[in-house]
Amino acid sequence: MRLARRASVMALTLLVLCAAVSAQTLRPADDPRNTAPTVGTGGPVGGPTGLFTIYDGQTLRKGEFTFSIAYSNFDRDPGNVDITEVPVSFQIGLSDHLELFFNTDAYRGVKVNSPQNLSSFYLPNTAINTQQLFPNGTFGPNRLQSPGAIVLAPINVINGRTGQIQGTLFRPFGNQPFVQFPFVGGSAGNFQNGIPGNNLRFTFTLAGPTGDNAGGSNFGAAANFPGIGSVFGSILPGVVLTQRVVPATLTTFAQVVPDTFTVAPTYLPDAPFISRLYGESAFSTFSIGAKFRFTGPNNPFGIGLIPFYRFYADTADDRNGFNQMQRGASPGGSLGDFGLIGFVDGRLSRSVNVSANVGYILNSNPRSELLGDAALLDRPDELLAGVGIDFPVNRHFQPIIEVKSVQYVGGRTPNAFHNNPVDFLAGVRIFPRRWLGFSAAYRAHMTQQGGRIFNDRGQADFPRGFVRSQDPHGYIFQFWAGRRNERAPTVVPNNPPTTAVSASPSRVVLAADCPPDQRPREGCVATGSTVQLAANATDPDGDTLLYTWSTTGGRITGDGANVTWDLSGVQPGTYTASVEVDDGCGCIAFSSTTVTVERCECEIIPIPPTPQPTVEIPQPTPPPPTPTQFDTYGRIARNDEKARLDNFAIQLQNDPGAQGYIIAYGGRRGPAGEAQTRADFAKNYLVNSRGIDPGRLVTVDGGFREEATTELWLVPGGATPPTATPNVDASEVQTTRPPRRAPRRRGRRDDDE
Repeated sequence: MRLARRASVMALTLLVLCAAVSAQTLRPADDPRNTAPTVGTGGPVGGPTGLFTIYDGQTLRKGEFTFSIAYSNFDRDPGNVDITEVPVSFQIGLSDHLELFFNTDAYRGVKVNSPQNLSSFYLPNTAINTQQLFPNGTFGPNRLQSPGAIVLAPINVINGRTGQIQGTLFRPFGNQPFVQFPFVGGSAGNFQNGIPGNNLRFTFTLAGPTGDNAGGSNFGAAANFPGIGSVFGSILPGVVLTQRVVPATLTTFAQVVPDTFTVAPTYLPDAPFISRLYGESAFSTFSIGAKFRFTGPNNPFGIGLIPFYRFYADTADDRNGFNQMQRGASPGGSLGDFGLIGFVDGRLSRSVNVSANVGYILNSNPRSELLGDAALLDRPDELLAGVGIDFPVNRHFQPIIEVKSVQYVGGRTPNAFHNNPVDFLAGVRIFPRRWLGFSAAYRAHMTQQGGRIFNDRGQADFPRGFVRSQDPHGYIFQFWAGRRNERAPTVVPNNPPTTAVSASPSRVVLAADCPPDQRPREGCVATGSTVQLAANATDPDGDTLLYTWSTTGGRITGDGANVTWDLSGVQPGTYTASVEVDDGCGCIAFSSTTVTVERCECEIIPIPPTPQPTVEIPQPTPPPPTPTQFDTYGRIARNDEKARLDNFAIQLQNDPGAQGYIIAYGGRRGPAGEAQTRADFAKNYLVNSRGIDPGRLVTVDGGFREEATTELWLVPGGATPPTATPNVDASEVQTTRPPRRAPRRRGRRDDDE
């Protein structure tokens, strides 16, 4: 009854709005852009004409309608939640400015990858595999336990007195017995490890709603739920990510205390009560609304509003409804949600369209008649914003890019792991027919709680036990079909203007651009770089004509029918000047003309011969001759010495003008007069045995060296003779007696002679 009443009121309101609007304007036949319904999900409702999640400025025309079904996957935080929805929508155009739409989720699947990050998994009717979620903890043989939580103190009684423990209280792991919704009156455990002392004498009971809003509030603060929810209000508790054991002392018992925890709850606004690792539901959320465009149907600038009402089939009024909410079916706002979104778009060109949205959704609180109609959670409102660009390449193909954000605002239950999602979408729409098509898009959660939180040192900063989110990627597939009106027929103007263009001159010769060593070729005359263009246009209706000029090179100066075309700086070739003549009534005439551009050629400037003066070049003076050291040897056998003197004799015979110098040095140890004796032997051999003129030979006693040495020099005529170079002083020489020679044996040649 409640849902039917809401739907009837909304439908009646929309019918009243469109009663006075009934015109019909056909779309231009040459417009390649087609329309399709939005998919929505993750914030904006689907159904109105638009892109994927952004509404454009178009509306269905009167009599047009569309059925759409889509498959949308996207990610949300906290909880690293992966949501899959199958939205089904219907839209119909009631006039050229107004369309109505209806949307529902035929299927919804919610996968929670990090349940320990969500308070909904800490409710009394939820047991989780603590060993799987917290592998480093020790929980005994029973792994399915209630996780630790920070709750408002439950009803506690000792010795007949109630309320001995008040305020925030730590509920240890495994403390909360399983209690079915609505929880009130169930046991809250014994908390024996949650507070100091022996608490076995206390009894703890889950209490009903308390506080100023215990009677229920659609848009105000949530009620308090002792033993169940947090001290901030709502039925959701704070979470304990890690805990530790404080050892016993002589005066105290061992205690389990929270190590990493939140006092405020943490929840997913799309499904705040989800307590299944994978929950499925169907036909739980419904939206109905209208899209109204203020500007004209064919105006390239569109602006308008989208009011809508969103309501839920599953609420917390009974256990079945709350069970669906724990499956992630919806947030279950009892009164429904009221939204108003403004849209604007602009047609930048034939193939580029930009759309922008901003809107606000007032969300009502989930209440439960089983709990005295108390509000279970103060839901945040939603501030929506986004921009999209689509590129209608042709009537069959339309790429789309979007960026969309949802900001959770207004008074609300605090969310310890608050997250405002920002989505990026990129995809394409294909229209086999104007009334039939499908979409595909990639979708990414840009603000996922994984690697995007940093401390003051620029390092990733997450609390211990917090599980980071992963895999922010999603996608959209959509199919739709419906009815589209015929396009407006192309109207051929009855009285278009006519025009013809003339150019004077039609041939342009530009001056040569020669380098310094060249000159313009003789006989080439430049005509200048400007051409006068004239458009001879007439209009049978006598309308004022607008002239628009364009060229393939150079630049146009002036306005109207007569302009100047400046071709300076262009390369030789043929260039076209075109004129578009508009009579202001949609009739346009075109005409063009061509001009050939040439440039004078260059030639090399000839260089006259330069007479060369007679110059007497002095002959270079040859360098003076220098002596050459032919050979040098020490104390060697006589036969070896004679062989070297033979070679020296041959060189003297080949150069008759040269003299032979024999410089002999005595050794540091040797017979007296050794140097002169060696020089005389060499000269005597050359004269007596080789026939050299004794006047061509000079002997020099060179003094002393470390070892006895003989140098043979060739001195050309006019050369400076060599000088001796002794390196041992005569005072250092030790003279020895020559050895006595053995008597010569007859018949044998003495090699030492």
